[in-house]
Amino acid sequence: MSYTNIIDKLEMLLNLITSSQLLVGVIVAMILTVLLYMGKQISKKKLVLCNILIETVAISILVLKHTDSVVAIKDELIDLIFKNIYFPSFGVYMFIFGIMIIAFIASIVHFRMKKSYKIINLISFFAFTYLFITFMYLVFTNGINVFDSNSLYTNTSVITVLQLNLLMFVLWLIMLTINSISNSIYEYIRYKNTRVVNSRVSDSIEELKDEAMPTTSVEINNNTVPEIEVPSNNNEPASVCNYTLNEYKMFNNILKQILMLNSYKPNITLNDLLDENLLSVLSEEERNVYKNILMSSINN
Repeated sequence: MSYTNIIDKLEMLLNLITSSQLLVGVIVAMILTVLLYMGKQISKKKLVLCNILIETVAISILVLKHTDSVVAIKDELIDLIFKNIYFPSFGVYMFIFGIMIIAFIASIVHFRMKKSYKIINLISFFAFTYLFITFMYLVFTNGINVFDSNSLYTNTSVITVLQLNLLMFVLWLIMLTINSISNSIYEYIRYKNTRVVNSRVSDSIEELKDEAMPTTSVEINNNTVPEIEVPSNNNEPASVCNYTLNEYKMFNNILKQILMLNSYKPNITLNDLLDENLLSVLSEEERNVYKNILMSSINN
């Protein structure tokens, strides 16, 4: 193979592109999307999606036109994977170890990473590292040349440890996949429930505004609480107190819990929202904030 400089390489690439209608079409389409983005005709998100679509279509065309070559590559790839599983090389092993180290560092420095991912990464890394120490112990004590296949594969213990390391890597990927799927399902369910609860909160507040309930009286430990005066809609709206963001968050969380506890009822009334049996688990400050913000929302 003759040596070529960078100019010769670029010239060969240009000739290769111009000789194929598919390659020309792909590069023209990608340039058009970039020009549309620069002209502010499409957003950055659409730019990325368009380029992904262009490349996906191009790969699909290549696969459909060269099915035999794709099948041959697939067979060779499967053989290579199984070969590296049953007869792993030291280079592949060190590459996998590098991936585990990167995942470990990411788990340490990435503060926003979910705890479940960190636990999986840390446990897998320490287990993988222990097997790596075992592997190096066998290599040093038996004088094995890790770059010589004959020397490496003649020792059953070394091959066994290598295979266990690869199995640990595969299990790590499987656990991450399962955890990712379960988290996605949980977030979807949580999102749906939050939408339902927020909808019920809005509906309940609107219903309470139209209710004709002048007074409310409840008992706590046989002691009557003073009645809460609810102005009618004909009166001037009461002034809304200035509460802090944390107090509004507190009110929102308490209201969601009260609504969930009353979810079995077909209609939720003001008495249900002010049920002292449900509010008894709260502190006095939390009860006061909850009642004041609730009544202010109703009166307005």
